[in-house]
Amino acid sequence: SVILGTDQNFDLLKVDNHPQTSSLLNIFLANSFLPCISKPTRIIDHLQTLIDNIYTNHIQQETVIKSGILLEYISDHPPIFGSVSTKRRHQEKLKMKTIERRNFTPQAPRLIK
Repeated sequence: SVILGTDQNFDLLKVDNHPQTSSLLNIFLANSFLPCISKPTRIIDHLQTLIDNIYTNHIQQETVIKSGILLEYISDHPPIFGSVSTKRRHQEKLKMKTIERRNFTPQAPRLIK
């Protein structure tokens, strides 16, 4: 599994109108990578673009992917985040192991059989 963070400078909001962006997205999709961010990641005045993203090919039924944009405008690129968690289908049962011990005394070595 791969998780790839990008500052790709291809605006995914314009995928329908920009052949190079469409080509880039198709390369990711053809290799089983899905984008995790779908909202603008760069905001300047009235211009919004989606040029930062997280792609993953870790797509399984038991996988939960959470991603988003932190709305802290410390720069014109708000931070993005991604989190992947998996649920195990079968939890391993812990086997109980009993350890017997004896206190050490001068007579203990003679009691070992």
